[in-house]
Amino acid sequence: MSRENVELVESVYREFGHDWTMAATSAELERLADPEIEVDLSRRQLNPAVYQGYEGLRRSGREVREVWEDWRIVPERFVDAGDRVLVVERYGGRGRESGLRLEERGAAIWTLRNGRVLRLEVGIPIDEAFASLGLTPPSPTSRTSR
Repeated sequence: MSRENVELVESVYREFGHDWTMAATSAELERLADPEIEVDLSRRQLNPAVYQGYEGLRRSGREVREVWEDWRIVPERFVDAGDRVLVVERYGGRGRESGLRLEERGAAIWTLRNGRVLRLEVGIPIDEAFASLGLTPPSPTSRTSR
């Protein structure tokens, strides 16, 4: 099932770009996310939080859109880790009120169950994310797609 998990996460980035909470219908959201989904944004500096369920997922998206005029997440590498997928990403944007720009690189860990996203943890330092899954971190110059 692990290859299918990577393909699912890749499809979320492809279909919804930087904001997969924008799934057009409840049916689409339910196809992608487990009802018990947890979105862990506790590592972010502004308004750290953990969101639960479909409504929590929607609320996290609304809050990001309230703070950021434009917010982009660009995946650089997808790593198969069984029921989890590690994604190395570049992310950033411009603050809606401040106009300040932020550009960072980090990792996200997606945990899947029965072909749907159960947990998403973002803003993890890359080396820490690899270590937490028992994987060898990439070299600093490595930016492969898989």
